Amino acid sequence: MGEQVEWFSNRSGNLLGTVAKGEGVAGWNYAILKRDKKGDPHIRKVMSNLFSLNDARVDVLLSMAGIEKADCRQSFALNPDGQHGRQSMALFTSGKILALGLGTGAVVP
Repeated sequence: MGEQVEWFSNRSGNLLGTVAKGEGVAGWNYAILKRDKKGDPHIRKVMSNLFSLNDARVDVLLSMAGIEKADCRQSFALNPDGQHGRQSMALFTSGKILALGLGTGAVVP
């Protein structure tokens, strides 16, 4: 994958994305890992051959937001008590990605 350049996490820390620089013109790559209920990390997505750091950064953040949104929808749809209310929706509305790479600490909507 190459040398890690930046990493990103959601607020809860259960979703992690890392951007790395490999060799070649299209040498930017990223990987996204998500922890399961036991806390063990699993690879959710790996992409390679991106042309710039910015391309990799944007793609990893959009992919992380999509994974978080899809996981929230899944848990929302499987709510066994039939109460599809505020508690389930709070997971989605607070699901912003926190950019921790390069020490920026910026919140990305």
